[in-house]
Amino acid sequence: MRVSAFKISEGETIPGAILERLRQFNLRNGFVTGIGGLEYAEIGVYNPATKTYQVFKHRSKGNGILEVGSLQGNYLLKPDGELSLHLHVVIGGEEGVFTGHLLTGVVKPMLEIFAVEVDEDLSKTFTHRWLK
Repeated sequence: MRVSAFKISEGETIPGAILERLRQFNLRNGFVTGIGGLEYAEIGVYNPATKTYQVFKHRSKGNGILEVGSLQGNYLLKPDGELSLHLHVVIGGEEGVFTGHLLTGVVKPMLEIFAVEVDEDLSKTFTHRWLK
């Protein structure tokens, strides 16, 4: 097991910035956890009946932020060599607290992330990620 810590800076877009850091540290299979803030977030809530996400868009008001109380997820190297990142988030702002699958977000002022690599090929466990 290996742990890497990194900061995602203001204005960076996630999940892309997290994937970039995972590649930079050569991390292949594990989980991430983080705290911080966002300016904008799109959160999806999955509907198993339609197999689609209902997407909710949230933007901070004025100079405020959407406080990230919890960012959790996992990542794995797919058989095609690409990294797959699955993130969930709990955010809070002036309009309440929201949770779900983090589809995209813009960081403000930062995110503090810990990535833990595990000694297991997670692509054998989470094969549903690339099945249609």
